[in-house]
Amino acid sequence: MAATTGTRQLPQERYAEELNELDEGIQELHVLYEKYFLGIDRKPPEQERKRISQRARELRTTTIGNTALKFKINTLFAKLISFERMWDQTLREIEEGTYKREVFKAKLRSR
Repeated sequence: MAATTGTRQLPQERYAEELNELDEGIQELHVLYEKYFLGIDRKPPEQERKRISQRARELRTTTIGNTALKFKINTLFAKLISFERMWDQTLREIEEGTYKREVFKAKLRSR
């Protein structure tokens, strides 16, 4: 209600909004990596990843008394870590030449 009336927000409301923005940022980052892995983009979104990761770590270290907000930041942080591990593994596979999509394309070219 405070956001719609233009009055000052409580720290918890501001924190909840920042968590929602972080969630949207993680989803956008996921889309950017998928575009890169499909070959649409030429470079991995390293700058965006660094920005989102840094923001998640900042929010995680913030002291907040609301248990629901603590749960949400921990959930988002775990989601980001899972995605980062998946992206790192895929990048490693691309470098090694064992990435499934790249191997499939190579077989098509050799025929």
